[in-house]
Amino acid sequence: MMKAIAEPLLELETQPDMTPTRVMLVQEKADRKGVVTFLRTLEPYIKIVSITNSGEEALDGFVQASPELVLLDLPKWDRETSLLVNLMKQEQPEVRIDFIAENRDE
Repeated sequence: MMKAIAEPLLELETQPDMTPTRVMLVQEKADRKGVVTFLRTLEPYIKIVSITNSGEEALDGFVQASPELVLLDLPKWDRETSLLVNLMKQEQPEVRIDFIAENRDE
């Protein structure tokens, strides 16, 4: 799973001034501390600007957090996830959004 998290970060262009990439993590299971712990190991290359426990909470803080990358650590991709992504893209078209999950094949 950590590879699924690292891939979108590695694909982002390195910023010449080494400004950390602003990351928002949306995770439904707040008990999954491993994702946050792993992301913290990537500092100073990233800056975690928001950690939310639902799509609704993520939307509420999206504009203020102004992330460059949103990691969706959700159990499945469904209509609500699609709506969340569409609303975020409408608000900030240049944001990168990646879906991460332990078992993508399920």
